[in-house]
Amino acid sequence: MRFSGLFACSLASAIVLGCAASSKAPPVPPLGPQDAGAPAPDAGDASAPPPIADVPCNDDGPCNDGFPCTDDRCDLTAGRCVHVAYDERCEDGVYCNGSERCDLRRGCVTGGDVCGLGNACTIARCDETARACTTTPRDADGDGDPDDHCGGGDCNDADPRRSSRMAEVCANGIDDNCNGAIDEQPCLNAEGDRCEAPVVLASEGFRTLSTAGATAAPPSGCAFPVSGTSKTIFARVERHPTQDLMLEVVDLASPVTLALLDACGGGAAACEQAAQVPFPRVRIGAGPAGSGQLVAIATPTDATLRVRTSLLPSDSARGTNDCAAPEPLALGVAKRVDFASLAASLPTDCSATGLRTFLVDVPRDGSLVVDALSLTGRGSASVGLRYEACRDLADEIACRNLEAGPLVIPFVAAGRYVVTVATTTAPSVELRATLGPAGTFAAGDSCFTPLVVAPGTRVTASFDQRADFVRSGCLAGGSTLAFRVDLPSPADVMLVGRVPDIALGGLAVHDAACTPGAPRSCNLGNTPLHVVRRAEPAGPLLVSVSSNGGGSGSLAVYTRSPAADVPVSGGGTCAGAIAIPAAGGRFSGDSSAEPSSVGASCDTGLANPRAPTQLFRLDLPVRRRVAISTSGSAFTTIASLRSGAACPGLEVPEACNVGFTSARSFLDRVLEAGTHWVVLTGFGGAKGAWNLDVFTTAP
Repeated sequence: MRFSGLFACSLASAIVLGCAASSKAPPVPPLGPQDAGAPAPDAGDASAPPPIADVPCNDDGPCNDGFPCTDDRCDLTAGRCVHVAYDERCEDGVYCNGSERCDLRRGCVTGGDVCGLGNACTIARCDETARACTTTPRDADGDGDPDDHCGGGDCNDADPRRSSRMAEVCANGIDDNCNGAIDEQPCLNAEGDRCEAPVVLASEGFRTLSTAGATAAPPSGCAFPVSGTSKTIFARVERHPTQDLMLEVVDLASPVTLALLDACGGGAAACEQAAQVPFPRVRIGAGPAGSGQLVAIATPTDATLRVRTSLLPSDSARGTNDCAAPEPLALGVAKRVDFASLAASLPTDCSATGLRTFLVDVPRDGSLVVDALSLTGRGSASVGLRYEACRDLADEIACRNLEAGPLVIPFVAAGRYVVTVATTTAPSVELRATLGPAGTFAAGDSCFTPLVVAPGTRVTASFDQRADFVRSGCLAGGSTLAFRVDLPSPADVMLVGRVPDIALGGLAVHDAACTPGAPRSCNLGNTPLHVVRRAEPAGPLLVSVSSNGGGSGSLAVYTRSPAADVPVSGGGTCAGAIAIPAAGGRFSGDSSAEPSSVGASCDTGLANPRAPTQLFRLDLPVRRRVAISTSGSAFTTIASLRSGAACPGLEVPEACNVGFTSARSFLDRVLEAGTHWVVLTGFGGAKGAWNLDVFTTAP
């Protein structure tokens, strides 16, 4: 593991980190490779480098071996280079790859697998969370029962149908449960095992089925492979005289095949197979009373699955997907919609796959709620409301991806509107539009009713029951809060948006008209989100924060007087640390030519050599909130904060951030009065051109 910041300022590491008062190296006796513990090169290896101590020198110049884990200097008395290895500089903090060490000839080398491979009966694995090795019995057929030669109960570890965990199947001539007896009582006959006696499914509802103990041959005639060892049962679904019926699998942990059969013993008329959501589904057409459809259900091994049968209008998969003649949708009446055959047709801020259109008459002013529930409980849809013209994106009032909840519009005037619904994960939904008493748009709902945030403050509000009426295009179809920042004078502005930790968020800056789909800035990702705007004019600034879920969101605003960009170089060591004014500032530079002097806790331990580093010094006369951004940098940056009078101080807990996204690194911390250090480096050895913005404000 890595050493703590306190130990990092020991005498040995003071040479590299610069945390000792003097940069003079401590006396180190000359060492040869054997003294350092490095293995001797093979006698037959012609490519082996010469002994390290044989490199002559008059100064430290020729002694740099390029390995960050060694200290290199010239022993002027002996006239030879001296190298001292520090294993702790190689440690990446990962238990399962062993203890890294510093080799004088190769630099950092890995420790290798700490657990080994196991043996014929066990598999060895490393648990990084527990930082321990574990072993599990080998189970060749994956049925959960180890081979009986290795302490398990599986008498045939090549056949997943046979183990001590299986039930004995009647009259199949096999010892299914590995107890040494064949077809003994009690034994199992799977429900629906014979085509002549299928499971009968109702036209509406859920049913749990099991293929355990099934002995029937799998259906033939399917284009995809069905194993000869598959477990197959049969079901019969009674047809409805006027409506189609959908049979779909809604829950299963393994692949499943649904095959429509015209008769027992015949081949499949149609097949569907899948191993993940959405699971397979077959549509059964309307027919006379008393007629039914046979379905073969096959799984690779014994499995329990849940199926759903539901009635759908025979035209539910056709419908309309444009503005010419939307289907009627009565307020308060559920309508079942299927998406089997429709493609995208209208521009929308939300999903357009399989989009369907419905015309709804709103008889009076009111609030409108649009919801679409999956018939199977799996997956979700997106819904939208459009003006009757319907055709263009400007006609879309709002849309919502329903993982975040129903679309709620507080006020719609009496008139005709088009409701849209689309989905890729819930092939059938129940659509409903409900009219309630007229309401008003709350503060934060749109750019016309924004929440006001004063510079230097944070405002928090709830995403619950809010749609995206801002429609920034930064994160569409979720919940959006609109804000206005009134700038009394021109300023550089840092905006920090926060959403729940589990949510995806979007932070957008808008033009004065809050034009939909045309944000001036957009940061999309996980919380916190930040945007830096430089030299914004005095007046209102419109901002939105969006989330794909509910919960609370907020916007914080930091400002400073417009700062000119200060190009800087150096800062690679404590002695050359670059000063940041207490009021903050704006800097740019290139790290490519700088040394690697100070590490960061959030860097990868595998980089060799470590990325160049530049140090900045920030002296605060009073307690302040400090916000740092490297937005605009050309590489994956790392920014970390350290505190302490002696450079480089100790890293502030949880104040190290990797800028994987285009917005790069961001830190927002309250710091006490005193001396602090900003470390700017690259992740995994990255380097190049960078930008650094620092804002300070009252905590």
